[in-house]
Amino acid sequence: MLMLIKNGFTISDSGKRGPVFVAPHASPAFHKPDYYQDQGTHYIANMLAEMNGGKALISTITREKDIGIDFFRQAPTASTALKYYKYFLKYHSSKKLWTKKTFHFRKKYAWVARDAIQHEEKKHIYNTFWNEIKESKAAVFFIHRQYLNPKNHPSIIDVIPFNHKRQTQIAIRKTNKKYEHIFTSLMPLYMDAFYFKTRCLHFKVALQKETKMMFFDHLKPRLRDRIERFDNKVKKYPELKITCMKNFRGDVVRPVINKIIKEMNSPVIHMEVSEFLCKWLPDLAVYIISDLINKIMVNT
Repeated sequence: MLMLIKNGFTISDSGKRGPVFVAPHASPAFHKPDYYQDQGTHYIANMLAEMNGGKALISTITREKDIGIDFFRQAPTASTALKYYKYFLKYHSSKKLWTKKTFHFRKKYAWVARDAIQHEEKKHIYNTFWNEIKESKAAVFFIHRQYLNPKNHPSIIDVIPFNHKRQTQIAIRKTNKKYEHIFTSLMPLYMDAFYFKTRCLHFKVALQKETKMMFFDHLKPRLRDRIERFDNKVKKYPELKITCMKNFRGDVVRPVINKIIKEMNSPVIHMEVSEFLCKWLPDLAVYIISDLINKIMVNT
């Protein structure tokens, strides 16, 4: 693999024809490391390119909008980026993640900027990143991490096709059938991982009371019945499976993706890989995803 270093991201190039595997949120975060980093996706994207040909685009700049760029959002205008910069400064002083002033901005736009020069710098990095994807003319697979949360169960990988939806659904059904025995054997580990994460979250709540540290005030109300909700979901869905648009719709980046789709016929697909696989079994994720994308490509 040939590693090319760009401003804001790296390219792992296999030197062979193949898809583009993109990990847009792989970089470490600084304000909320447990919230803003898709841990493991850099490894998964790189290994997919090594196994299947093509290349991997892996972000090296944090997705936190005041100091970095969220490549999976739309580019703001200069006036918008500069206007909202002050609200992000206020957030960091108050430690409140989703303020009323920034909620809709965070959902839609890729960065804020302290001045016009920084805005142009970020705009150039952002455009270079997306132009690299667009100019490849190859199939594109975005690799993200989905949380190990009750609402996301039983999805081990949630697949969001921006095109070729029918072919993707056929491939998902075939892959689920093929790996049914593996998904069944994963359930005990998967559940242990959930309970361990929940115990850590509850410990943080207790620790916060003693130290006055601000860990995650926005999650406190949801922790009370977290295990009960998870157990109920497991009873309803006792088997893990690959899902199609169960937890995610891809709406936040769809305006950007639509511009790419107009110029290509190859699949453009977003995959949300369970935190369980990303952290503890990334090689298995690579193996399953490789099989899935091969089935998709055969049918397209």
